[in-house]
Amino acid sequence: MNITYIVRRFPAISETFVLSQMTDLIDGGHDIKIISVLKPNQTTIHHDVEKYNLLEKTEYLSPDRSELGFRLTPEMISSLLFTDIMHAHFATEPAECAMKLSSLFNIPFVFTCHAHDIFFAPDIEKLKKQFDLAYKVITISDFNKNYLNDLLGEEYSRKVKVIRCGINLENLIPPARKQNEKCRILFVGRFVEKKGIPYAIRAFHKIAEEIKNVEFRIIGDGKQRPEINYLIGKLGLQAKILLLGTQPHSVVLKEMEQADIFLHPSITLAGGDGEGIPVSIMEAQAMGLPVVSTHHTGIPEVVIHGKTGFLSPEKDIDSLAENLKTLLRNPDLRKEMGVEGRKQIELKNNHHTEMILLSELFKQSLESRVLLSDIHKPYPDEIKKRVRSVGQYLLELSSVNASDERISFQQKIYNYFSRKKKGLLIKKDKDDMYGRK
Repeated sequence: MNITYIVRRFPAISETFVLSQMTDLIDGGHDIKIISVLKPNQTTIHHDVEKYNLLEKTEYLSPDRSELGFRLTPEMISSLLFTDIMHAHFATEPAECAMKLSSLFNIPFVFTCHAHDIFFAPDIEKLKKQFDLAYKVITISDFNKNYLNDLLGEEYSRKVKVIRCGINLENLIPPARKQNEKCRILFVGRFVEKKGIPYAIRAFHKIAEEIKNVEFRIIGDGKQRPEINYLIGKLGLQAKILLLGTQPHSVVLKEMEQADIFLHPSITLAGGDGEGIPVSIMEAQAMGLPVVSTHHTGIPEVVIHGKTGFLSPEKDIDSLAENLKTLLRNPDLRKEMGVEGRKQIELKNNHHTEMILLSELFKQSLESRVLLSDIHKPYPDEIKKRVRSVGQYLLELSSVNASDERISFQQKIYNYFSRKKKGLLIKKDKDDMYGRK
């Protein structure tokens, strides 16, 4: 199956869940292409991006400032004509882009909603339009599905399928943990408000006054860094809190191997924005770590209170501190919760299970269609329909013979738009970010 992923920025070091989905589909024999709205803004990339040559499969939408829109490159157009289905991640620019391309090229699409895209000041009418035109809408938790039901109504929520973020467990092997000289608490995530890092630091401050042989290691970076640095200094914790900055996944896993407790106290912001289910929590549990977190969105579906870790009310520093102390004083409980956490991830967040559900959903969307990935020559009626749908741009292709092989046809598409040197313009307008009226 030829699948085109549409994302806001690729590669993005914090969106390992999207990357994992792509590589799993490639391993399953599917052909993946990527359209990214924006170019990457970080130099650190996940090793799988290189391993699977994903940058070579990625095209970036070109801004057209004169028309306040974007141009599809010749490579994109050629690829889209042979795409079976599009999958957009986030109900923002990627879903808008998929919706417009679906209309233009007659390609079915699905999109996945996560957190910020539906929690923060949601545009209900725009969401309903996306729901109407998508084959299915995926979300990552039961909490999200119930939220969408309350937000949009049952008519729309019936279209939602919960497919949890799965993680690849093959490289996540819980170590035989040895007693560290100091107990290690670990946080991994971006330095943004909803991660609750200041609450983690203040809770650590409470226990550090009482328990001396403990340290807090923090992986990540972001706009809250000055505030975090200031708070650490104000509380006199420079010797006990180590800021490691943004790190590649291999370093994250190494830190998880050597940690004793994983701390991630997510919070809901004033405008309603919050987390989905942080991948770092799932990876920590897969690595056999007990988790201290909060009763926040879908997190209780992964961290089972009293079994795989402890959950506190949001922003409750005293509760977070007490939960940390309980685990610090009881190594047997840490081990027991770590074992149960691993079982929980194997049961509910295994990437194999996710791939089965996702592949089945893709297949269902194509039941009445010819799989273009199975066609080599001649190109099918479906391709002719797509050419006609953008016919005003493809008049010079009318001489293409129906017996031409697929590669020849794609080359003609590419050559045509290369000669034009502009690609295909998708204009913005006041109602739609990417489409022509």
